[in-house]
Amino acid sequence: MRRLELDRVIADVGGSRLPDDSEMPDHLCSLLDECAGLISSITFTPKDDRQADRLWLGTMEITYDPKYSYDKPYTVDDAFRTSCILHELMHVSVNKKYSRPPEEGDAELVNFNFSTDDQVGGQSEMARQNLGRLLNVVDSDRILAKTPLLDHFRTRIEYSLGYSMCEYDTVLLDLLSYARLQEVDADSSRTCVYVTMLSEECEKRRIEGFGEIRLVDVPKS
Repeated sequence: MRRLELDRVIADVGGSRLPDDSEMPDHLCSLLDECAGLISSITFTPKDDRQADRLWLGTMEITYDPKYSYDKPYTVDDAFRTSCILHELMHVSVNKKYSRPPEEGDAELVNFNFSTDDQVGGQSEMARQNLGRLLNVVDSDRILAKTPLLDHFRTRIEYSLGYSMCEYDTVLLDLLSYARLQEVDADSSRTCVYVTMLSEECEKRRIEGFGEIRLVDVPKS
């Protein structure tokens, strides 16, 4: 199965082509369906601004630079451009699916359900705790050890830790997609197993539109 519109967007941003569904885990396929279903409501605009891509929620536009380079020896640019466009599409899904008060600004990008402001801090802390656990798993993952993926994962998780309120579901997806494009076996890498567990917990809350983030136990080694 191919998601032709998603394939086209990925090609336009200069990203790596995603494998066929038969070569990807079911959960990642589900997330790609979620992202692909949003494409018709978004305008995609190339822009020479040295940013992989950027979401403009007010106009429902994603701008992207197909020549973007992360310029890090541990990150493959074309695979990262794919994971970045999926990251931005997940921001749109977060905006549409999570239940929250009718507010503007950063509240539109919050990666969980909430009805009052006093629920935000606690859930952000839960996200940070899960990400902290993930970082520990990365550091002990024999599959990632001594590979460029180790530094890539660390950098992305640290990015998410810096703003976990709005960069949780999104970074989990970009890690899963990037790892698959780098041909990491999602079942053999303890890191990918845990990222999948965290992402599945997010997906359930997005689909149902209720419930708070919970701590997710680390898989046994």
